[in-house]
Amino acid sequence: MLQSMRSSISSWSVRILLALIILSFVSFYGFRNGGDLDQGVIAKVNGHDITSRDLTFRFQSRLAQFQRFFQRDIPESIIQGMQEDTLDQLINEQLYSRAAKQMGLVSSDQAVRESIKSQFSDESGNFEFDRYKKIVQSILGKSTGTYEKEEATRLLSDKFEKVLTQTSWVSESELKSKYEQNNTKVTLSYVKLDPEKLKSKLNVAVSADEIKAYYDSHQSKYEIPEKYQFELAWISLDELLTPENTDLNRILKKRSTENEKLKGPRIHAAHILLKTTPQNEALQKAKIRKLRDQIIKDQNFEAVAFAQSEDGTRQQGGDLGYFGKGDMVPAFESTALDLKPGQISQPIKTNFGYHLIKVYDIIPPGEVTLNRLKPELTYAWKKAYYENPKKSERLYTQAEKLVEPLTGAAVEKSLLSTTIPHSHAFKTEFLSKEDQIFRLPSPRDNQLILSSVSNLEIGKIGHPIKSLSGQYLYLVKKLDQKDKQVRPFEMVKNDAKSEVEKQKTKEMLKQFAAQTLKQSLDKDQSLRIIAQELNLPIKHTEPFTKPTNNQIPGMGTHPTLVDKVFQKQHIPSLINEPIEISGTLYLVAVDQKSDPDWEKYESQKSELRMFAAEEDGKTRLEQWSKFLRSKAKIKRQGA
Repeated sequence: MLQSMRSSISSWSVRILLALIILSFVSFYGFRNGGDLDQGVIAKVNGHDITSRDLTFRFQSRLAQFQRFFQRDIPESIIQGMQEDTLDQLINEQLYSRAAKQMGLVSSDQAVRESIKSQFSDESGNFEFDRYKKIVQSILGKSTGTYEKEEATRLLSDKFEKVLTQTSWVSESELKSKYEQNNTKVTLSYVKLDPEKLKSKLNVAVSADEIKAYYDSHQSKYEIPEKYQFELAWISLDELLTPENTDLNRILKKRSTENEKLKGPRIHAAHILLKTTPQNEALQKAKIRKLRDQIIKDQNFEAVAFAQSEDGTRQQGGDLGYFGKGDMVPAFESTALDLKPGQISQPIKTNFGYHLIKVYDIIPPGEVTLNRLKPELTYAWKKAYYENPKKSERLYTQAEKLVEPLTGAAVEKSLLSTTIPHSHAFKTEFLSKEDQIFRLPSPRDNQLILSSVSNLEIGKIGHPIKSLSGQYLYLVKKLDQKDKQVRPFEMVKNDAKSEVEKQKTKEMLKQFAAQTLKQSLDKDQSLRIIAQELNLPIKHTEPFTKPTNNQIPGMGTHPTLVDKVFQKQHIPSLINEPIEISGTLYLVAVDQKSDPDWEKYESQKSELRMFAAEEDGKTRLEQWSKFLRSKAKIKRQGA
């Protein structure tokens, strides 16, 4: 397993992404445990610890298996989706193995030995105990004895799964019912009732009294929230940190295997990503151009990234750290290389979507030396520093001492005139809790700051606030406050009128649709005739089988409609009530209905029974999993 992992994860972009994921596991699960979980423990299952190392090791294995199977790089969306699933798998193993023991199942020592040999043998199939021991101790931090017990647990869990999934049997009546459901097809026609096109038939009129009554009963809709004006000062803890060359050399030494890669240029950049589909590409292109205009005009790139980016780096203001040649897709890399530090790119398109790139630093090509790579090594060293709870707490205490002169008795002092070393300050406009502080050094801290301001007295300086990343220490002085108020009726009268018109239009449209249907059914008219009389387009679905998710093609989810169309015997047939899906009204008819091919059923019965049994087995496993979880004591990180 380990050897195949090394050989499979060869793409540099995948390796970079994997490294970031592993670091996020260590930092998120290793240093942010809540409740009663110990350091580095991400879950407890009936008293058994699951650690961040366990999760990382298993996750690496699954990534390798994926790439071996598909023979291509792994999409970021799939990688992100696998993270929680991997932890669920580790939790289930503990539950399943316990249930297996209660059923009398066992895992033999021989089976454990064979499994470990298959995992830790080299490409030639040779197994060396010392090598296996070294890997288990250095990567997982376990003894071989502990690992072997855990492997026995995993094998027992596999046995439990097989017992449930491979012993299912589907009766003849169940099999016929499944076949009928999966092979009965219907085709629908439908008319979307557009209120704008039917306005002349609805005659919607709104009185002044109705508008005022709506305003009076929806005061919260027209509220101007409480707003605050304040001064914000902060110390960048980065500026208090100066690594020794010995620290940086240690990091450099660890990268000795990447020397060829490091000889190229190194880029420190951030990005904003708007993901695209064929349906939304034009909208996303227009949106990212607008975001760039906002940033160039007066807004902070990092704050916009935090608020708008659709990428996992948004929590860090889009920060990608340093990367080299081949780490990013070509279009992204070449655009970043054409920028100077501080510049922001025009929107660019990659397979992921549209990007804006901001470059912070470019290290030119050259030999792998401390002097050349010092900015990147310092960045890595500081990142690791903040991830060490003891070190970051000492740094925070040091920064607190610097701001002591501004707290306590010195409340009249302006934060803008402070002479405290490494401090920065500015005065805001009036902001509500929903607003964004665009000059904030770490956008993640936006709500932290605004919540703090709301609890302060005017003229007071609050207690120091530690940023979520641990990189900044904030001080806030509240200058003024505008209390919550309701906009005057005259100011919002047109908005209220529009809302009343929408409500009345919707009610009248329902009445009109019901009346139209009744008249058509009485006259035995088709949906095509109704569409012609209303001058509305009629659309048709492709033939479809009964959907398990109740999704009607082209329309949306509606369980009642699904039941109705598959129960219809008389075809074609008009559905006898208007159908509302996501606020839109439809008139619907069943055009065609095809019955299953029962001769084909007889010829494929054995194969169908096998697939049905497999599906039934998965359902049984899911039900057992829910039952076992309901009875178990499970504590997850953050829960």
